[in-house]
Amino acid sequence: MRFPSSAGSITGGYFTVKVRTNAIGAATPPKDSAGRKEGAVRTMSKRHASASPNDSLQDLSRNSSHDSSHDSSHDPSHGRSHAPSRNSSCAALSRPHGASPWWARERSIPAWDGFDIVYLFAIAGTIGTIYEEILVLVTQGVFENRSGSIITTVNWVYGMGASLMFVCLQRWRKPWQYFTIGALLGGVVEFTLSVIEQYLLGAKSWDYSGTPLNIDGRTSVPVMLVWGLLCTACMCWVFPPVLRLVHRIPRRPRRAIAVSLAAIMLVDLALFVPAIVRYSQRAQGLYFDNGYCRWVDRTFDDSFMHAHYPNMQVKH
Repeated sequence: MRFPSSAGSITGGYFTVKVRTNAIGAATPPKDSAGRKEGAVRTMSKRHASASPNDSLQDLSRNSSHDSSHDSSHDPSHGRSHAPSRNSSCAALSRPHGASPWWARERSIPAWDGFDIVYLFAIAGTIGTIYEEILVLVTQGVFENRSGSIITTVNWVYGMGASLMFVCLQRWRKPWQYFTIGALLGGVVEFTLSVIEQYLLGAKSWDYSGTPLNIDGRTSVPVMLVWGLLCTACMCWVFPPVLRLVHRIPRRPRRAIAVSLAAIMLVDLALFVPAIVRYSQRAQGLYFDNGYCRWVDRTFDDSFMHAHYPNMQVKH
């Protein structure tokens, strides 16, 4: 089947090609289209004459070298070193993202139970005795027994303060919180024990009346700051290793030792409380005719009490 055809021409910027179209609009090349196709290809190639093969190879090599250098700058295993930028050097000198100073970092406290409080009480009380004796030796040049105890080396003020702070500070984990709350709790403990000793036992073991920023002579702001420092040191660096060391003891021996220590300290409490009471009563001229009071007066006489409590003031 033959279709009717029509002739036409297409005019370009460099050449003109005559074509014939059939009835459905399909272009059919003329009979001598082979030569014209070659001329069209030669003419179209003139548009890209400026881009020689050598230039194309050079562009390709430049692109490949740029890509390789870009990849090597991000590849940590690449051998070449690159000079750090200003932002990278500042980032290296600055604190890592999310890090905080030591006084704001959270601390971890090992697992503990009621038996561990006995260990902390005894250890902190003994450390307090050593601290007080060294302080007096350095500032006054004399050695004094600063335990406040009769049969142990435990200073009850430091033991009770440390135990109370440890229990109360379980909700907090940062050193600045240890310092702040420890200073307040230390002042409260010292003030309360001073009131109890004065009004219940009739004695007074410390007096800060001549100290700046004192609170009724029972504690002072500088002493409270020392309490805060001691609390921070204990909660950060003393109590955690002590608890880990204590928990290396098997469970049953650890509890047996804690019960023994508690019993010894209770016996000590039962001895020094009546000794202080009778010391104050003797200073006021009060004597009681019973076997227990005579035994206390004979065992813990004034010379004994003055040696064990050199700073204690009693009512006369």
